[in-house]
Amino acid sequence: MTALPLVAARGDRYEVGLAHGSQARDLVHGTLEWSLEQLRVGSVDRDEARARVEQLLPYIESGFPDLLEECRGIADGAGLPLMDVLVINTRYELLFLTGSSAPRPGVAGAECSLIGVTGHRSETGTPIVAQNVDLGPESRSLWIALDAAPEGATRVLTVTMAGMLAQEGLNAEGLGLCGSMVRSRDWGAGLPTRKFLRRKVLEQRGVAAAIDVIRSAPKRASSHNLLLADRDSVVDVETTASKVYVTRPAGGTIVHTNHYIHRDAEAENEGLGRYLANSSARRDCLVGRLASLPHRLGTEAIKSLLSDHSGGGDAVCRHASRDAYGAETNVSVIVEPALRRIHVALGPPCESTFCILELPMDPAAPIKQLHSGGMSA
Repeated sequence: MTALPLVAARGDRYEVGLAHGSQARDLVHGTLEWSLEQLRVGSVDRDEARARVEQLLPYIESGFPDLLEECRGIADGAGLPLMDVLVINTRYELLFLTGSSAPRPGVAGAECSLIGVTGHRSETGTPIVAQNVDLGPESRSLWIALDAAPEGATRVLTVTMAGMLAQEGLNAEGLGLCGSMVRSRDWGAGLPTRKFLRRKVLEQRGVAAAIDVIRSAPKRASSHNLLLADRDSVVDVETTASKVYVTRPAGGTIVHTNHYIHRDAEAENEGLGRYLANSSARRDCLVGRLASLPHRLGTEAIKSLLSDHSGGGDAVCRHASRDAYGAETNVSVIVEPALRRIHVALGPPCESTFCILELPMDPAAPIKQLHSGGMSA
């Protein structure tokens, strides 16, 4: 159906996790090994990782016990201990639990580039959010499309690494989500945001409800950035472990990479050095290119933006052989939440084919593949 394996999961939270873990068993094991290697490079071995998970577990149990039950299902389905699935879903928090003011070479230089377009600027008249997800080339084979419909919760379609609760995606209510890393100085024990809170946000009915969930979350362990869109609006929500900053598009577009753009949060960017230069170069490229494009933007224009190589080693479209950090775009996604569509390409978008996946109106119907389109290298 698509270059990404499609995992369909139904039932209560445990059953959803069980289906995820059993259908993607080998890939979940691969994601665990990749996560442990990332932690090892960051000087966190397996025993230390589990010890750090223990610091986060009380916050998960009290904040999102339903998602903990889904993780339990993933673990049983994949034949892994629950702690290993929690390592997968808290990897970044575990790396930087004792402080995140500076990136660690080889671990945290490969990040993401995000674009938001309001309905006033899009060809369809409805909002779009899009993203390149940049990691190392070794993680490219671990991605799936997860169609999760827990009882009593909103059905979501998320493009994610196997074993993770969520990454980029949309839901049946017409909310779309992309996310990127930002670093604040106040990380510590608390509720993991990058997978647990993200999944809870993705289950909300719209942007306003999503922001409420972020603001009302119990003590957060980490900082995070989410670019959100529903049928009517686009917003970027930057967080530290304790604060929330909301930025709305200017001129119908907004771009985010891996540093804070809200003026009240800019002090958090101090001391990031080369990491900040890389993030700024990618953002400046996209802002400049957006200014030169026609007023109405469609998905083909966005594919072109995500395929841009003009930054050399700091390019938006990343290839391990020439990227400053050895990073590679693992997946490229374009989300049209009002249409309940995700365009997804596996690998750098300049050389990949985009498949279009759609959540049908019928909640029991399977995901539809509409057609494909790609960019030439």
